[in-house]
Amino acid sequence: MSMEINSRIFRTECDAVEMLAYARCVLDARMRGDLLAPKVALAPRVIGYPDIATRLASRPDAHAATSRYRVWIAEYAGAPYQEAAAKARVHLEDLADHYATPAREAELIVIFKEATRLRLVHGRFTQFVAISLRRSGVRKVLTSAMI
Repeated sequence: MSMEINSRIFRTECDAVEMLAYARCVLDARMRGDLLAPKVALAPRVIGYPDIATRLASRPDAHAATSRYRVWIAEYAGAPYQEAAAKARVHLEDLADHYATPAREAELIVIFKEATRLRLVHGRFTQFVAISLRRSGVRKVLTSAMI
């Protein structure tokens, strides 16, 4: 029993450190002066998660009571979050049209890669986010970050 509690505490502390690192990445991106950089940092979750959840929701076992991701899939595949993600994608594309320049692409790629690494601790989801963003049509700068 004692080992189980310690394991839970360890997991919680690791999650807190990872979340803090991700939050710092977003805040650092915001300090660059415009909204594009922090929106790029948020893209793996805001735009990528709903696409992942939609794909997972189509699997026969996705909504089974035994699925540990059932609630996560339902939340991100649900209509309210899908609508929010679609609006976020359009907003990001508008910002990119106004603020992304060829000279800035390298910076945005670094931000996106770091945010993806920090947010998606379980590496299996990274490939789904990469595929999701490639298909979403969000500026070439983001898709080239994943190649």
